[in-house]
Amino acid sequence: MTCGLAGGGWLVAAGAGQGDQRVADPGQVRGPTVGLGQQHPGQQGADAQLPVPDPGGQHGLDPRRDAGGAGDLLERRQRDHRPTAPSSRTASGLAVRRRWDNGVCELSMPVPRVAALGEASAYLDAVAGRDRHADVASLEPLLNPRSVAVVGAGRRPGSIGRMILLNIRDAGFVGRLYAVSPGGGDMDGIPCIPSVAALPEAHDLAVVTVPAARVVEVARECGFRGVKALAVVTAGLTPAQESGLMEATRRGGMRLAGPASFGIAVPGIGLAATPAVRQPPSGRVGLIVQSGGVGAALLGQFCRLGIGISSFAAVGGKLDVSSTDMLQWWEADDITELALLHLESFGNPRRFARTARRVSAKFPVLTVHAGRPPDRFGSP
Repeated sequence: MTCGLAGGGWLVAAGAGQGDQRVADPGQVRGPTVGLGQQHPGQQGADAQLPVPDPGGQHGLDPRRDAGGAGDLLERRQRDHRPTAPSSRTASGLAVRRRWDNGVCELSMPVPRVAALGEASAYLDAVAGRDRHADVASLEPLLNPRSVAVVGAGRRPGSIGRMILLNIRDAGFVGRLYAVSPGGGDMDGIPCIPSVAALPEAHDLAVVTVPAARVVEVARECGFRGVKALAVVTAGLTPAQESGLMEATRRGGMRLAGPASFGIAVPGIGLAATPAVRQPPSGRVGLIVQSGGVGAALLGQFCRLGIGISSFAAVGGKLDVSSTDMLQWWEADDITELALLHLESFGNPRRFARTARRVSAKFPVLTVHAGRPPDRFGSP
């Protein structure tokens, strides 16, 4: 695959046998494309979209493969401009090799093999760096929200939604707080809105406590309203409902903690979106659990011992937000000095291991692997 840039307009690198195409508009491209570049007349240098997808879908790239299994991403540039390699090449972690041939500079970027755990890899470090920045930014609405809506906050004393709503209020949340419940009006001094669609603003975080049959519908409504993150406390979703929930969050561009989440707590901003009776003070310990029962017990013990937390997340079914995401958040928050994880599974073990190794160089990471819980039919 090559992406040649010369003159003006766009030059598209097509798949094998398709040939490169120069077009004025990328929308004019015929057939599948695996790369795209642009250069304006007189421009020194050019913009290229790399790395490129692999139409075959085997390695995420369409490289020339050598005997060792690695490949190259190639870009041709005319000698007329002789531009230096764009900074994005070095930022990618891929080494750049240059070769001039018949007036064309060929830049070759070898695609490295997958590194073993513990093995140094500039490429994987660069990928992890980009992943970390994106992850932390996407978690901002969940762990540092400016506005929260509790969807399903009933008026019956003792209901989960009402307990969470009042906990947030009593903790002194610094942002805007709304209840969403049919009938609207006012709920213990908190504005109550009859539906998600009627919310006066697009909220950062929605805490969902509606019955399982309504979770997917509410998630879709939140996505349409512009909500940025969900904490789904509701448990007992069927596999079909979980699939629908994931589809709704992806379509809405939302991060998801749950389902069966015990909630989110960030004492530093007064966010106590959990049904826990006691909330620990602000401190330096980051805490993540999957089991709601374990979360309740740990929060109670932390209160009894006077241990403060930087942030707490109970991810429940862990359809989206994971322990790796939380480690990256704590690594960047400049508050956390100890990470405590109580997990039933690791999701992507390789990604978790590389992240934990890096984060543990900054502060201790204590992980308790509790094993898999019994499934819904009672089998271990």
